[in-house]
Amino acid sequence: MSVANGRATKRRSAGGSDRGLYAKLSCALAERDAVTAKNALIASGENPPFHEEAVHFNRPLVEGVIARMTKDEDKACAAFTAARAEQEKIVQAQPNYGPALCVLGLIDASLGRKEEALGEGRRAVELLPVEKDAISGPLMIEYLTMIAA
Repeated sequence: MSVANGRATKRRSAGGSDRGLYAKLSCALAERDAVTAKNALIASGENPPFHEEAVHFNRPLVEGVIARMTKDEDKACAAFTAARAEQEKIVQAQPNYGPALCVLGLIDASLGRKEEALGEGRRAVELLPVEKDAISGPLMIEYLTMIAA
């Protein structure tokens, strides 16, 4: 489940239990409930199934979001730095894959690397326009707006 522009929408996930964990985490983050968010992350194991369509969020990114929510900036920065290292490997392996660039942009924005983040977000939108993919294309635009905020 994702909350965007005041509306709740369901997003597909790999399986029923994954879908439940994703919904639990999404709701916990929306409600700023750090305890429930941490529990959902722990329950997900080493490879959390947290994604929206083609946009996959790695575990350190989710840890960073939770840490920032609890105002633990040192832990958030460390988690986002680890998330960036993981995501950069994916982008290097698939440099023209918009969703991977989009996630790297979100991570860089979280680290305060605004210009790099905007470039990555814009490139993701160019690589996966709405005309090419009616599902993931709008997500690239949605995440670019988050990067720019």
